[in-house]
Amino acid sequence: MIRLDANECPLCEGALEKRSEIRDIHLGNRTATVPHSFYRCDSCREDLYTPEQMEAVQLLASDKLRDEEGLLRSSEIRSIRTRLG
Repeated sequence: MIRLDANECPLCEGALEKRSEIRDIHLGNRTATVPHSFYRCDSCREDLYTPEQMEAVQLLASDKLRDEEGLLRSSEIRSIRTRLG
């Protein structure tokens, strides 16, 4: 796993800039367009994600696809499971 310590690119040692964009995320054979945050290196232009950023964008994309299909969101499923024990 690549670590993003001190905002320095682990690939070329360039400066990392935190970015927020709306982009397509592919989950299986489906695509969801969602906003998310990541880091982009000013030198090599590589986009890098922390594990937390990747988890958040995957959850957003999954919930958007669930909304489109009329299914419960992951938080709604979790709430039902908690309530039912």
